[in-house]
Amino acid sequence: MYKKDIKELELKEQDGSIYIRLPENYYEDEWKLYKNGIFELKEGLTILVGCNGYGKTTTLYAFKNIIKKAGYKTISFDNYHDGGNRSIGDALFNNDISLAANIMAGSEGEGILSNLSIIAVKFGTYVRNTDQDKLFVFIDGIDGLSINIINNLKKDLFNLALKDAKKLNKKLYIFISANDYEFANGEQCLDVYNNEYITFKDYEEYKKFILKTDKIKLKRYKEEDK
Repeated sequence: MYKKDIKELELKEQDGSIYIRLPENYYEDEWKLYKNGIFELKEGLTILVGCNGYGKTTTLYAFKNIIKKAGYKTISFDNYHDGGNRSIGDALFNNDISLAANIMAGSEGEGILSNLSIIAVKFGTYVRNTDQDKLFVFIDGIDGLSINIINNLKKDLFNLALKDAKKLNKKLYIFISANDYEFANGEQCLDVYNNEYITFKDYEEYKKFILKTDKIKLKRYKEEDK
């Protein structure tokens, strides 16, 4: 890993790897959002993990902004911003009346799934038609899906996209900020505060990790109040 110029650069590619630097006191206040601000991005599916307020979404968007600043085309989906009326509008624009009706009438989980079906089309086009050897996908706000739907997403969307990218000699990086254990189950996960890639052997291990991150978050708030 490069050391000397890390303070001057936000993103650096070296020996086939990508490194990103984020300021430890990201919000320029008294407490550190990151214990170590130098991140190595790993190819494949990465789940950003931690309790609510731990910094997952902040990190996701920081990665996205720096990567776009470096000149890469990216694709992203945030259910809070891209779902709801916007996804209904997209469905109607594409003359998909049944999809628009499903989004309006469905439950929260069904609505998220319908919204994701819109980005799935963009996902495939992005992988196949983007003229760059590294591809980046960022997804946030999709908690609330059932276990079977999450497993199907990982198998039928993300894994297939990774296989397609490999056939095209492209590296695909997929980052998802999520709270559901099923997203983390069996995947490489990123502890954004400690900047460590981890895997969980079972739900109990994941539960202990989440409770530990909550303590870290509360410690930050106490330091901020001093």
